[in-house]
Amino acid sequence: MLVLPGQPVSDNVDSIKRTEGVYSRSDKLISSVVGELSKSEDQVRVESAHKNSQPLPEIDSEVLATVVRLNSKQATLNLDVIDGVPCTNNSQDSNFQGILRSQDVRQTDKDRVKMYNCVRPGDIVRAVIISLGDARNYYLSTAKNEYGVVFATSQDGNQMIPVDWETMKDEHTGNTEHRKCAKPTPV
Repeated sequence: MLVLPGQPVSDNVDSIKRTEGVYSRSDKLISSVVGELSKSEDQVRVESAHKNSQPLPEIDSEVLATVVRLNSKQATLNLDVIDGVPCTNNSQDSNFQGILRSQDVRQTDKDRVKMYNCVRPGDIVRAVIISLGDARNYYLSTAKNEYGVVFATSQDGNQMIPVDWETMKDEHTGNTEHRKCAKPTPV
C-alpha cells in the first residue's frame, strides 16, 4: 500500500519496533516518506518509492498533485506522483501539469462548485486522469469520494485535518476552511 508523509500507518506505537520511514506522534506511527508500507507483527517500515524510470500519465492513472494556480473555473496542478511512482523533475516547471475543472470536482451539484472552496494553492490533491488533454495539460477529476485534498495548510500556516467531506480544521487554532476532502485511506 502506498503511503504519504504524515499518513498514520499504525496505532500500536508501544508494541511495534520503529524502523526507517516512520516516526511516532500522539500514540501513532506516522509515515515520513512517500513509499510502500510493509508491516509484520513487531515492525513497521515504509520503503521509499524511488524508481529509475519516469512514470507516464495515462487515462485512469491515480495521481498526487500540488495546486499551483487557481481561478473561478479551474485549478492548475503539478503532478508529483503517478500511480505510486514519484515524478523525478518536480519544480515550478514540472514535466506534467494537470487541470482540475470545476465540473470535474464533484459528481453532483457541478454547477454550484466554487473552486476556492474546494482547493487552494499549496494543497496536495489525490485525483485521477480523465483525459490526456492538450499538449501541455492533463485533465483531472476528484469526483469520486476517494479523491480530493489529502494535505492542506491553513491561512495561518498550520497543518489541517479533515472534519468531513467538505471541511478541514486547523489543528492549532481550531479554525475551519472549506476543501473537497478525499476519503481517508484505511491504515
